[in-house]
Amino acid sequence: QSLFSIALNLQTCAKKMGDDPLGTKEKLVQLQKLASKGLKELRQYIYDLPFTNLVNTDLITALKSFMNDVARLNGLEVNFFIVGKPRSLPCEVEECFYRVSQEALANVVKHAKASKVEVGLEFRNGNVGLTVVDNGRGFNGNKTNKSMGIYNMRRRVESLGGVFSLKPNKTHGVCASAKVPV
Repeated sequence: QSLFSIALNLQTCAKKMGDDPLGTKEKLVQLQKLASKGLKELRQYIYDLPFTNLVNTDLITALKSFMNDVARLNGLEVNFFIVGKPRSLPCEVEECFYRVSQEALANVVKHAKASKVEVGLEFRNGNVGLTVVDNGRGFNGNKTNKSMGIYNMRRRVESLGGVFSLKPNKTHGVCASAKVPV
């Protein structure tokens, strides 16, 4: 609905551009706000979509497949490791960790300028953990507070009673980690 309104108003702006530049500018400011609202709605819609990536496979197999695709398509070295004895996890935990790994790796590809990523899945004492560590350029802590992707990772993990953190790695890059009780 927002996109339709934006398209219609942009047509009006294009027609009025020469006749009323000030009115057109005001309309464009309104359209920018409407576009931001529409983007927020779209992100929420995508967040709420049913998840199907794990219907016929387990989390470990799905993560390996996804990481192979990321490595192949982006020229990254992506290493996967498991600590502890893998076990079956509740569906909501598997979905959470898959989605967090998707967003974390998307951030690496989009922002980090990294050449290497380590992804770990850790099974210990009633908890399962996920870490994604890159060797990229790090981040500005102020910008992470405004990121919808980081917000969604945190929200997913915390909704399961877990803890999410994102912090600079000791040498270079970023470490995203999630820990959830099972």
